[in-house]
Amino acid sequence: MKRGKPPVVRAATIKRGQQLTLTLHLTLMATLALNAMLAGAPWIIYLLTQLPLAILLPGVIGGGNRALIWLGFVLMLYLMIAVNSLAGASPVPLDWVELVLVVVLFTIAMRVARWRQTATIVDH
Repeated sequence: MKRGKPPVVRAATIKRGQQLTLTLHLTLMATLALNAMLAGAPWIIYLLTQLPLAILLPGVIGGGNRALIWLGFVLMLYLMIAVNSLAGASPVPLDWVELVLVVVLFTIAMRVARWRQTATIVDH
C-alpha cells in the first residue's frame, strides 16, 4: 500500500488537543464519581471506576504519547461499561454523558497521539 506525505500540524493544535484531552479526562472521572454517588455505590466501586483513569493521569498531564495510547485501551473498558449501562433496564442520563465523554476523549487522545507520531509539526 502506498503511503502519502505525513500531515502538517501546528504545534498550537497539538497543545490544544492535549489540554482538551486532560479536561475531558478529568470530566470523565468526575462524571463516573457522580454517577456512582447517585447510585449509592459502596466505596470499592468508586475505587474501581477511578483507579485505571487515575493511574494514567500523570502521563496525560505530562503529555506522554504512551499514556495517550494506554488511555485508548483503558477507554474501551469504559465504553463497554457505558454501553452495558445504557442497555440495562433503567439507564440514567449520566450514562449517556459517560458514553459521549468516552467516545470524544478516545477520538481526541488517539488523534493527538497519531499526530505526534507521524505529523510534521510546525510552529506558525
